[in-house]
Formats: sequence, structure tokens, C-alpha cells
Amino acid sequence: MSNDCLPFKEKQICVGKLTDNKIEKDARRGTAWWMGLAQASRFICERASLEREHCAHGHCLAFCVWASVRSECVTCAVISEMKGKPLFLFVLYGLFPAPLIYSYNRVLDGSRATVGAVVSALGASASRRQLKLWNKYRISNIPSLIFLDATTGKVVCRNGLLVIRDDPEGLEFPWGPKPFREVIAGPLLRNNGQSLESSSLEGSHVGVYFSAHWCPPCRSLTRVLVESYRKIKEAGQKFEIIFVSADRSEDSFKQYFSEMPWLAVPYTDEARRSRLNRLYGIQGIPTLIVLDPQGEVITRQGRVEVLNDEDCREFPWHPKPVLELSDSNAVQLNEGPCLVLFVDSEDDGESEAAKQLIQPIAEKIIAKYKAKEEEAPLLFFVAGEDDMTDSLRDYTNLPEAAPLLTILDMSARAKYVMDVEEITPAIVEAFVNDFLAEKLKPEPI
Repeated sequence: MSNDCLPFKEKQICVGKLTDNKIEKDARRGTAWWMGLAQASRFICERASLEREHCAHGHCLAFCVWASVRSECVTCAVISEMKGKPLFLFVLYGLFPAPLIYSYNRVLDGSRATVGAVVSALGASASRRQLKLWNKYRISNIPSLIFLDATTGKVVCRNGLLVIRDDPEGLEFPWGPKPFREVIAGPLLRNNGQSLESSSLEGSHVGVYFSAHWCPPCRSLTRVLVESYRKIKEAGQKFEIIFVSADRSEDSFKQYFSEMPWLAVPYTDEARRSRLNRLYGIQGIPTLIVLDPQGEVITRQGRVEVLNDEDCREFPWHPKPVLELSDSNAVQLNEGPCLVLFVDSEDDGESEAAKQLIQPIAEKIIAKYKAKEEEAPLLFFVAGEDDMTDSLRDYTNLPEAAPLLTILDMSARAKYVMDVEEITPAIVEAFVNDFLAEKLKPEPI
């Protein structure tokens, strides 16, 4: 991970205006007391001062906390030398969660970690560096806790809040990822009550389906997914789906599961359901993760693929470097910066020619970051002419020109526009490289 992605380089402490939000309860005694955000910040600072005492143990646990507390400015940075030490990013709205403080204490008490911390405001006035972190780790909602290996910059776990809920004693620290076969191990159910061992999945593509009956988009997707499952099975493909319920009661789970022809993790096995959520960093439902027979992720966008490929001709849906913008995949515009090439789709071959134009650049960028085991910093789209595209142009205040080359960063509410008569591969590549090098000047959305 490069230094410019991290909001710290050397030790410093800066405390600004703080609020009186109540933030912590005593998880150990079971009694509740509350302290203000200023006290929590001081609490972290005090813990960070213990770093030198515990350095001999060779570990550092660092919490980076971004607190968005409406108009209040919260700034508190305690910076530690990070080289070769685990790093924990925490994106917070308003309240500081007691389980995080408690788990932190347990890890520290076990002399397995020391602490550095960063707390700063993330709101309308968020810095570009903070927004880069949101984009880099695809933060779509808060609070969000991400575990990283600071030696390599690789993500250890995307759903750290579940980790500290499931392991408040820190016994499994540093909470590294486990293979799918290990996490899913155990009995799986069919809706007729039949039980199968997870070993029956060997040699099959697997869809891990996170869904719930109370969620209307989930129920809509389930109806489509039932048909897709049937078509894939009838085509002779080895494919199974595992339902991981987010229902609020076992009765709701049973009612919803009765509509599904595939397998499910038992509702009573809350620990396994939670581990699967942690493994894939689930931030919202419905989510369909598609795995290859070795248990490696093919795509996290199974929902989009199912809706866009009703005949399942492209199963198992390996990711495409360039997507044609549609109603079903437009939600991906919120996941981070996206290059969008707007074209005149009245010409039947225009969209396909546009995809072919930018595909080599997209493939080059994707391959570069895949080699580093990182997600590409850009998604690539071609947009034709339809109501959804018109709405996007209106929302981002883009001109009606076509072709029009843009990069849209919804989280930063920024756009980068190149309006030229002819768009060539060289122009696209230079545009992308300048964006990645931060040489382009953003316009507000």
C-alpha cells in the first residue's frame, strides 16, 4: 500500500472541537455508562501511549476511525510507525461502539497488540485522501470496520464489526480469512427437511445467496434466481446455491426458504451464517457471490448478472472488463470512480465499437491491480441513449454531446470530462492515467 493512501506518515496528535455524543457501555460488567466523544478520543490516545511498552511483542493494532457527526468537527490523530504491522480501518457515524473498545482492550490485555489511532471528520468537508480510502475499500455504508495487513496492504476482512461481535475476547486475532470449504463445513438443508453435508458441493460452481424475506428487492431477485437455477441445472451444469438468511425469525426463514429449490445454512447456525457474512464482507442484501469449483470468487455481482442474463448463456458470469450501463448495473456507479463513455446508440454498432475501444485499457488496468491482489481503482462502462442514461446526465449535469468521455466519482461528488470530437484509445489511456496520477481537475456534481 502506498503512503498516499494512508492518512498518516509520522507521529502527531491534534484534537479539535468534539461533541457530547454518548458512546460507550461497559460490556465487561454488563452495566451501562456513557461517556462523550471527547472522552473516547482521549481513551484512544491514552492507549496509544502504551505502544512502546508493548512493542517488544512485535504487533501493532491500529484503529483508523473516521467519524461523521453532522456539523461537528472531530479530529484526533495518533500516528504510529506502521511498517510491518496490522492496520485496522474504522469508518464511523456518530457513536463509538462499545464492542470495538472492549475487543480492543482484550487484545491489548493479552499483550498481542499495541495501538495507534486516527480519528477525523468525514462528511461534506472530507479530504480527498479520506475519499480515496472510501473508494479503495468500496465503502457503501457506515459504520464499517476493515482489517488490513499493513505489510502488504491487503484486506484481511471487510466486515470487522461482525468479527468483534463474534470474537469479543480477541481469541482469533488477527482474524485472517479462511477458505470457503472451511467456513461452510457442516450440514446444509433442503426445504423438505433433508440434510446434506457441505462436501456434496465438491466439483460444483456455488452461488452464496445473502437474502431475507423482509427485503422486497430480495424477494424480487429470488423469483428470477429460481428460474436461472432451473435453466442452469437443465443445461447440465454443476451448480448449487446456498441461502444465507438475514431473516429476523426462524418462522420467516422457513416461509421464505419454502420458495427455494436450493440449499441453506440452518437458521439456528448463526455462527456459520455470520462467518460467511464476514468472509465476503457483505454490506447489503440481496447479494449473490458466485464461486468456482475451487471456492474462489468469480464475481460478487451475481445479482446484476442474473438480471442481465435471463437465459444464463454467460454462466458462470466471469467479469467483463467493460459493461454496458443498464438499470440493473447502474448501482455499481456508487462503488467508486467509474469511466463512462457516452455514445449515440441510434447507430447499432456504436456501443459495441465503444466497448472495443476502451476494453484494452480496461484490461490493462485490471491486470495491473490483479497482480497486486487489489481491486481495480476504476470500473468501465459504455452508456447509450435511454431514460436511465438521460437521468444520469441530468444528475451529473453533463452536456448532451456524444461521444463524451467521463469519469464519475459519486462518493466525492466529482466528475472529470473530456469532450472531444473523436475519442481514440490513446486519448482514453491518457485520460485514465492522468486521473490515476491525480493530474485532472475535478468538477463538482
